[in-house]
Amino acid sequence: MILACPSCSARFLIPDSAIGMRGRTVRCGRCGHVWYAPPPAEPASDAGDVPAAGPAASPEFADAPTRRADEGGPAPPPESPDEVPSDEPARPAQLPVLRRKRSRWPVHLARLAIAAVALVIAAGAAWHYRVDIVTAWPDAEPLYQAIDANPLPLGFGLRLTIEETVNTERDGQRVLSITGRIENLTARGRRVPGLRGILFDETQRVLRHWTIPVPATSLAPRREAEFKTELMDPSEDAVRISIVFHEPG
Repeated sequence: MILACPSCSARFLIPDSAIGMRGRTVRCGRCGHVWYAPPPAEPASDAGDVPAAGPAASPEFADAPTRRADEGGPAPPPESPDEVPSDEPARPAQLPVLRRKRSRWPVHLARLAIAAVALVIAAGAAWHYRVDIVTAWPDAEPLYQAIDANPLPLGFGLRLTIEETVNTERDGQRVLSITGRIENLTARGRRVPGLRGILFDETQRVLRHWTIPVPATSLAPRREAEFKTELMDPSEDAVRISIVFHEPG
């Protein structure tokens, strides 16, 4: 008969006489698990086929603890393996263990999940540090433009300065004239966004803002352009002027 370990599925080929008609407690020679093996089922046969009685074969059962001859009654299954003492060394299984082939889908899914998380983190870092990346590596700017993304702040690479402010009168009305300069500090051509002028009072409250025409829509590398604007009848409370890049709309 063949016994199969319920714990590790190891299979053992043993004679029926090793179990006997009452069954017995056995121990797996592979993993050490202990369980109760019932007696083998008796095959149906005619009375004429029963062989003559002779000396019963009693081969040693390698994977079961030894019982004394004076112990009567069937051996009940133990509650735990620790209750069945055995000094016999574990022996290898007599038949190959039949194991199921493990599916590798969980491993593949875990790798895909890790790769997806890494991609999201890399994309987030590339967007968060886009200014630093393009500043250190100007050739990366076309890569951002290829995905229709504007990675740089408005007016990146352009320096905006106010050169002169003059208060005059014209036809009895005060006129504030402002002259400034836009410089391209990079080695790439830059689009020039719109300009906006802002007047502040001493409390930094905005008194007035207006649109300033740009002198050019783009600047070549290391080039500059001058702009001028006039503001009619500025507030007498104005104490500070600021000119910033501004995208209309």
